[in-house]
Amino acid sequence: MSSRLVKVLLLLIIFFPLWSFLAWLIKPVKPINILIMDKTVLFNSGPEHRSFNWVLNHHKYAKPNRRFYRIKKDYYGFFPIERGKEWYKRDIDSFDIYQLDSLADTLDMIYMTDMYGIYVNEWYRDTITWKERSQWIYGGMSDNDLYLLKQLKKQHTTPEYIRKQAGDLINIKWTRWVGRYFDPLIPGVNEELPMWVVNNYMREHGGKWPFSKAGIVFARDDDWIEILEDTTHLNVKIPFIYTSEYGQKKYRMAAKAHYPFWFDISLPLNDSNLVVSTFRIEPNEKGDSIMQRYHIPKEFPAIMESTGPSPYYYFGADFSDNPIKMRSAYFAGSGWLDFLFYNQEYLKRSKFFYKIYRPLLGKIMKDYYRDLRRKN
Repeated sequence: MSSRLVKVLLLLIIFFPLWSFLAWLIKPVKPINILIMDKTVLFNSGPEHRSFNWVLNHHKYAKPNRRFYRIKKDYYGFFPIERGKEWYKRDIDSFDIYQLDSLADTLDMIYMTDMYGIYVNEWYRDTITWKERSQWIYGGMSDNDLYLLKQLKKQHTTPEYIRKQAGDLINIKWTRWVGRYFDPLIPGVNEELPMWVVNNYMREHGGKWPFSKAGIVFARDDDWIEILEDTTHLNVKIPFIYTSEYGQKKYRMAAKAHYPFWFDISLPLNDSNLVVSTFRIEPNEKGDSIMQRYHIPKEFPAIMESTGPSPYYYFGADFSDNPIKMRSAYFAGSGWLDFLFYNQEYLKRSKFFYKIYRPLLGKIMKDYYRDLRRKN
């Protein structure tokens, strides 16, 4: 290789960030009216909807006034000012039916994430049992939230009864189970492991906590806990998301990626939903007997899309909750180098973001924005 060619390559590498930023800068802004709803925002950095804002900024989707959506301000839900002391809410619960209809007429899209809300001991973190389950401060899907969804669906764009109605609206059925991977399953050592998981398990299992390795916690809505531990109950210690050939081709998602955070176990009610990606749990014989006893499926949808005229997508986990750095959104072509921004560590969610979430949301937004422009 000639010295001249080497110099050219070095210049390309050195100046790539600048050229990448300039390429992003000259791309046109794409106005679209999106209502982002997030009722579980403990920090004003907005980690629960941060990934969605990353995709919007990267592809230059902006508010109708052409200003970018701000993580800290441009959403409906819970707004922390000082943790444990001061907060406020902005939601649609006080809207009358005319205001809701008017809002639905102006919106192009609604993105709901982390609707379960903020709990007392989660907000007042300095209490001794802050990781215990406690009363709500704020949250849950409301009647007005459900009504707005219905109105948007008509235009082709939590209490148990509301959860069921919302599920019926998008043709899914919740199994009453949620789950999450923890490593290790040792109270006190793993600060992410909630004490309500430990206490509820011990209450229903003879006061014993026999786990010390990594594993998957399954929590039912009546606080019943089941746990599958690595090697004791599991052949593969962490859930993986497997994407169909259709999903790989349409959305350019990876065929397989691990997922270490909270997931929801819901099933399609009928063929009006297409399963694009699937969660898979791989238990051994002992773990399989537990899953069968409590009717926990080993495979269940991770991503579903509607097959009818009303476009909607269901993500069976906290997909938007990811500590991604926002500054990387302002560089065009960064997808070519995404392998530099993640590793294979099971506790990290960065690979999931770059190989699943980012291409999925990028394609959804591109297609939807194109269809909106055709209609207008």
